[in-house]
Amino acid sequence: MFAIIQTGGKQYKVSVGDEIYVEKLNAEADSTVEFTEVLAVQGERTLKTGAPLCERRCGYRHRHQER
Repeated sequence: MFAIIQTGGKQYKVSVGDEIYVEKLNAEADSTVEFTEVLAVQGERTLKTGAPLCERRCGYRHRHQER
């Protein structure tokens, strides 16, 4: 399962448990952030896409790390 999210003018492919580096995010290092702009979600056999966002706002949470 994975999702395509949009933040900071960029798109990211993320899966459960991923840690990603996002530029220009107003959050502390190692904090939890919820992304609400989900463009697509793929399950085991389905792919849900939005126009432009998915109908059901899936909240993916990832840890923000300083580089």
